[in-house]
Amino acid sequence: MCVTPTEPDISKTAALDWDIKVDFLVAGSGAAGLSAALKASRLGLVPLVVEGSKLWGGTTAYSAGGVWVPNNPLMLEGGMEDSTEAAMTYLLNVVGEPTPESTVARRQAYVRAGAEMVKEFRESGFRWYMAQDFPDYHRDEGSRIGRHLSGEIFDLNKLGPWRDSMRVRPHHPELPAYLDENAKMLNATRTRRGFTTLVRVATRILWARLRGARLASMGMAISSQLLYVLQGLGVAIWRSTPVTGLITEQGRVVGVTVLHGESGRPLRIQATRGVLLALGGFARNDALRKRYGQASSRFAMANPDDQGAGLQLGESVGAQVALLGGRWGIPIMFPPGETPVFNVWERASPHSIMVNKAGKRFTNEAGSYQDVANDMTDLGHDPCWLIFDSSHRKKYAFGNALPGFTPKRYFQEDFMVKADSLVELANKCEWRFDEFAVSGIDEDFHRGENPYDRYYADPTHQPNNCLGKIEKPPFYAVRLYVGDVGTKGGLRVDEHWRVLGQGGKPIPGLYAAGNTTATLFGRRYPGPGATIGPAMIGGFIAASHAGQA
Repeated sequence: MCVTPTEPDISKTAALDWDIKVDFLVAGSGAAGLSAALKASRLGLVPLVVEGSKLWGGTTAYSAGGVWVPNNPLMLEGGMEDSTEAAMTYLLNVVGEPTPESTVARRQAYVRAGAEMVKEFRESGFRWYMAQDFPDYHRDEGSRIGRHLSGEIFDLNKLGPWRDSMRVRPHHPELPAYLDENAKMLNATRTRRGFTTLVRVATRILWARLRGARLASMGMAISSQLLYVLQGLGVAIWRSTPVTGLITEQGRVVGVTVLHGESGRPLRIQATRGVLLALGGFARNDALRKRYGQASSRFAMANPDDQGAGLQLGESVGAQVALLGGRWGIPIMFPPGETPVFNVWERASPHSIMVNKAGKRFTNEAGSYQDVANDMTDLGHDPCWLIFDSSHRKKYAFGNALPGFTPKRYFQEDFMVKADSLVELANKCEWRFDEFAVSGIDEDFHRGENPYDRYYADPTHQPNNCLGKIEKPPFYAVRLYVGDVGTKGGLRVDEHWRVLGQGGKPIPGLYAAGNTTATLFGRRYPGPGATIGPAMIGGFIAASHAGQA
């Protein structure tokens, strides 16, 4: 049964200072905003979600939909060990010493509230899925398998008319498959596990078509499940309603001004327990990117409405900001006719290396995308080249191209360079051929030593399943660039996700979560779901605190 979200009464506005009164005003309909609205509703508050776009779901709907939650109930139920102490040790090893953006208190709040959020949302009807065998991204003491959660695959038809206004990433239809299933299917022609996974996903697709289901996975599963639970609770969600300003009284944020609906009717909304800014970052705002020393939004994979509204609203009331030069970096490529494509398994598979224009390797190609992007940026190798041979092209998918099949347009439009010899390829790519790893042991960058390195690689390749000789012609090269899935900088918040003002004191009544905030993970990426994790958990913590106000 689909329940349409109710709306507060806005019919009687004539003689009132406030057009509407709610307990908790949530700006933004991505994972951070919807998570906060759910927690607020569980606490008995009356929340209202306002979304500036006609589409809901935020950049979350574009994402792989991972949520990084240490010590979560699903991993513990599966017999996996974890603890708050192990997670804190891991964060210290990966992120480094505490900073004003990443205090010990904030890290502890994140770790402790994450497990609580998983439990509470499951009680509300949200169905979680734990990716099998997916490890944290680093080997440091305290790393674990099982901290990656996502939402179960969801039938969008349950949302009624709201299914058609969900944000969908253009040109990249997602399979109704989990992230770990996608990894296994990369080896469907080489392993029984990969083949059976492919059959399972194909059966799921066929069964969905037979019964008219419209399945959503990964990031879309997170957003759609949250919305579905909120529908059942009758929580109001207004689309096409941008926040135009924050209203303060004696230094406290007490409400917002909005333009409501297609008519753009100006309204003043009172929020007695607080306002949460969950409006994403500024990945698609070229003026702000230029101001803070970032590359063009051409290299961003966030949604088009990621324009920095939350950052600007916070600054309008004196909020502190930090890390504005940071971004959630990823290696990307530009296949002809497509938007930027995230490059992951292509560089983790054997028979491939990344080199700069001088032909030198400079990083562990199979490492965390954030670390690889950092190396590309810090060492001045943006763009660089991914080099691979015919064995790689025959065995492994490349972007949306199946193994063994390369669209002609890839060569015609200079996306992929092809040559019969490495020397010829080097001349075409403006790099010289040097020594490549041929022994299966990477003494320079330790590729394959970390469990994450091997996650997207070929389990049938020995002795190192993600490092192999580049020896079979023809040879290929593709340019890789540093892209991002969002910005890392924004409003500085405390352990309650309250926005901090001058002198480091909280601005009463104002919270922020997700990419509107300065990340607590600094320049690193602890594990799968380290963007949506802080978004959902941050929204959950903010609503928890507002409920106690």
